[in-house]
Amino acid sequence: MYRPDIDGVAYYEFEIVETGRPRRMIVHGVLDSVRGINPVDLSDRISGIGSVGLHRPARGFIIVSTGDHDFPIPHFSFEHPPPSVQLEAIASKDNKKVTRIWKLDALTYAGEDEQSRMVAQLGQLPALIKILPDNFGEFKGKISSTISIPRRLRLNDEQPSRAMPGIRRRGPKPPH
Repeated sequence: MYRPDIDGVAYYEFEIVETGRPRRMIVHGVLDSVRGINPVDLSDRISGIGSVGLHRPARGFIIVSTGDHDFPIPHFSFEHPPPSVQLEAIASKDNKKVTRIWKLDALTYAGEDEQSRMVAQLGQLPALIKILPDNFGEFKGKISSTISIPRRLRLNDEQPSRAMPGIRRRGPKPPH
């Protein structure tokens, strides 16, 4: 997987496959009232809980960073198919093929084809900030910041309301 601000491969994706026999499973919660009922019969009675019944071996994935540009393991799941599999499925609906995957945000992925066109996406694409200027240098000394600093309570302080955060301001006074 690639990332726009990193040269070369930024992440590797490892698929997790459970080997073994199928298992019974209720996804997204367990209802005490359904104990003793055959899960296959139950799947017709339950809506909004998830899939119920016999399932194929569980799949999952681990995304591993290739450097210190991100956490060592920035994304994983033991319940969902890997992002590459999901992107390929989305692209195949329009008879397209994913040849490169981009990790754009914590949970956002884009798949592109051989012509570098986006053919699939997972998650919400990061929004572009349009109000920022092209040249930040001309704003040096004109940008202000405000930082909230929590105050610590003394051990014998019985009035937690006095523990309001402090404020540190830097730069020129912001406009009202």
